[in-house]
Amino acid sequence: MKLFEWEAKNLLSRYGILVPEGYVVQSPADIHAMPWPVVIKAQILSGSRGVAGGIMIADTIDEARHAASNIIGMNLNGLRVRRVLVERKLDTNRNLFLAAIADNYTKKVIFLASPNGGSRVETDSIGELVAVPIAPSVGYESEVATQISSHLGVSGYDSASIAEVCQAMYAMIENEKCILIEFNPLSILSDNRLAAIDAKVAIDNTCLPSDVIDHCGSVYLGGIEATTRRLGIEYIDYCGEIGVISNGHGLLSLTCDIIHALGGSVGPVFNVGEHFSERVLRESLILMNRLHPRVTFLNVFSGFRDCVEISEDVYHGILEFHYDFPIVCRIKGLNEQTSHEMFAERGIDSSLNLHEAASMAFRYSRD
Repeated sequence: MKLFEWEAKNLLSRYGILVPEGYVVQSPADIHAMPWPVVIKAQILSGSRGVAGGIMIADTIDEARHAASNIIGMNLNGLRVRRVLVERKLDTNRNLFLAAIADNYTKKVIFLASPNGGSRVETDSIGELVAVPIAPSVGYESEVATQISSHLGVSGYDSASIAEVCQAMYAMIENEKCILIEFNPLSILSDNRLAAIDAKVAIDNTCLPSDVIDHCGSVYLGGIEATTRRLGIEYIDYCGEIGVISNGHGLLSLTCDIIHALGGSVGPVFNVGEHFSERVLRESLILMNRLHPRVTFLNVFSGFRDCVEISEDVYHGILEFHYDFPIVCRIKGLNEQTSHEMFAERGIDSSLNLHEAASMAFRYSRD
């Protein structure tokens, strides 16, 4: 589960990592006076916001409200912008890159660091990115920060600050089940303090601590976003016409790729996870009905569940929620053929072939 930037920074603050002073608004009118200049930042779960026009600098309250009115509601990288982060612009001397990744396969934590932070780190720092792995049997040791500081070219007070940040990042992975923490940039300020100017955090939602949502300040989330978070559903608010309910990142990515290849546009997306329950599927159908795409494409692999059982859940959900737009189903797994025949008998579009099912959804999106 990816956190929005403001949520990530609220969580970082709890662990003593300095972030710029700021607040979230959903309307330009809610922007109030604070030390100027400020940065107005679109809050979407995507990178490259600056290049796409989703980050603006303002020197007055009028400029800030004007910038927010331009950003809120825009289609940015295929995503709707519903809110912005208004944040004090800090004076920086150096921009660094620092990240920590929890590798679920090896159970290692890997720190990544580069002396060149900022928008071009992925292209400019090839060969300058150092990886420092931590074996689970050893755990965090001070030598980790020493290696990172040396590679970043910092010493003295800056080195001590790097050590504090690294230790806090490791604690977040241990306590909050973070699988990614990334600062780009992590900046040395003009007063020599270290601040996370931009931050990405992702959490393993299969073992999400019950209070993490509250720690992140997610009271700003809308009803659908808050509901999906609590159910462990990954929600992506794309602007297209074909809503997608799927399970697992691989199947979801493949589904979206095929829709795009057909010339369609992906709308709201729900990834219900590999071991989805009847409740999660039911709630996904309710939420998709509220979002009202032109068509919903349900494409899931049943795993240990019987496809017939899932088909019954879907059918009764359609009747109960009074769907007034088409739904196309593809359910693969145990008893998939029987499930497909049940859909056909009840007048619900279904196919076991992914390309054929996606084509049905595409045609509905063009009607």
